[in-house]
Amino acid sequence: MVNKIFRSILSASLVALACSISLILFVLYGYFGTVQKEQLHTELDLVQQAIETSGFDYLQKLEPTNERFTYIQADGKVLFDTSVDARKLENHSNRKEVQEARSNGYGESSRYSNTLLHETVYYAKLLPNHDVLRVSSMRVSMLAILIKMVQPILIMIVLVSVVSFILAKKMAQRIVQPLNQLDLNHPLQNSSYEELTPLLIHIENQKLQIQNQKAMLVEAKSEFEHVVQDMKEGLVLLNEKREVLSLNPFAQEMLDIDKKDITIDDLNVEEIKEFIEQSYRTSKNEMTYQKDGRYYQLYANRIVEEDKPCGLVILILDASEKIQAEKSRREFTANVSHELKTPLHAIMGRAELLEDRLVQEKDIPVFAKEIHTKATCLLEMVEKLINLSRLDERVEEVEDHVQLDGVIVSEIESLQSIANEHQISVTYELDPIVTKTAPSLWHQIVKNLVENAIVYNYVNGKVEVELKRVDKTICLKVKDTGIGIPASKKQRVFERFYQVEKSNSVNHHGSGLGLSIVKHAVDDLNGRIYIDSDDIFQTIMVVEVPMVEEKD
Repeated sequence: MVNKIFRSILSASLVALACSISLILFVLYGYFGTVQKEQLHTELDLVQQAIETSGFDYLQKLEPTNERFTYIQADGKVLFDTSVDARKLENHSNRKEVQEARSNGYGESSRYSNTLLHETVYYAKLLPNHDVLRVSSMRVSMLAILIKMVQPILIMIVLVSVVSFILAKKMAQRIVQPLNQLDLNHPLQNSSYEELTPLLIHIENQKLQIQNQKAMLVEAKSEFEHVVQDMKEGLVLLNEKREVLSLNPFAQEMLDIDKKDITIDDLNVEEIKEFIEQSYRTSKNEMTYQKDGRYYQLYANRIVEEDKPCGLVILILDASEKIQAEKSRREFTANVSHELKTPLHAIMGRAELLEDRLVQEKDIPVFAKEIHTKATCLLEMVEKLINLSRLDERVEEVEDHVQLDGVIVSEIESLQSIANEHQISVTYELDPIVTKTAPSLWHQIVKNLVENAIVYNYVNGKVEVELKRVDKTICLKVKDTGIGIPASKKQRVFERFYQVEKSNSVNHHGSGLGLSIVKHAVDDLNGRIYIDSDDIFQTIMVVEVPMVEEKD
């Protein structure tokens, strides 16, 4: 900007200089023309007076000068000329200055010679005898004046150029200095040129707008990072250079990344690298990745701007539960098929023998009893599957104020025949507890826990049931002296159809669904169940459920 202002000032100075010189030459040209005219008029009057005093002979005595005198008769014939032989000159009656002199007493004209490149001025005066006296001279031309003044003009041009150069440089710096000192952080506090006020107001408004937009962006970024940080899914943002712009803790842990300023080349998993590269070439992509025994589902979506990929968004979901649920569903279907087919085959086999009368009369009751036993097992299994299905579907249970100790006594009494059959003694120690709860859930909990404790027990074994209230928690314990549960299998016993290995000394026909039903029922009551025993010859099942006080 300084250079531009400097060039403008210097150019203006030189243009002004050129105009000044031209004006001076024009003024001088006019001045010299006026002086020459007055001088010729004076000489013309003097010569006229001399002719009137001394006669025509005065002209013969004139010495040659820069002025040319011509004497013209009334008929236009030239009688005398100081420069040319009068006899060689043509008649001058048609000359402009001669005609004006005869009409007005005085005439003048000028003629430019293209050959000699100069201008000649003519002044004529009418004499008393009607003759005309004319004087002429070459007028000083503009070029002549310029040539005579070329030296001072050149000196003036040099001096003015030097002075203009210095002044233009200083003026440019002085003009720009206030602009360079503008405080754009506080535009309205500047006291520079008044003409800049609208611009400074506009800058101040833009500054406030930018600050507001920046604050909004910071707030939006903070909200985005807060949401992303708390996400239970992984989120990764990459730009067109394959550089990671953002990723949350879940993605860092899953991809083994501890920083953001990296590219996909820094990843340790080639499978994920190939997945990302392929995602940049396609609009959408997905893959399943396994790590540390867990399954992760990766979904990639390419970001396109003006038909060019400018980034990539990757969402990482922990699909372990989904995949495990699918696996459990397949196992559940297989187990149900197996558990139902086994007793059905036994029933069908014995029924066919009876139908074909291949059984002796004395063995018919035995076969009938076996068919009844297998059918009972099937019925119990179907009932448990129905109960488990109801729990899976989260069917809302009817709640009421329930006397829990009464529920436990009722279930123990209903299982007494099974206990007698297995020669198991069942004792209980129950605190009277009334709570608002779903009675059907407690019936299933007690029935399955006590039944398991009886069935998976040795002959002459014991089962102890205990119900206590600890602060605001209902605690139910079922102890048995049965086959026990190894520590390695304590978590799996709550899976469907899972059974601990049978002891040779224990005869039982479990379905593997009882503890799964108990686990679901306890979860519905917002409680927890666990095994509180390290003795392989004793099992203590503990159920803890929050207490709901009975209201008056």
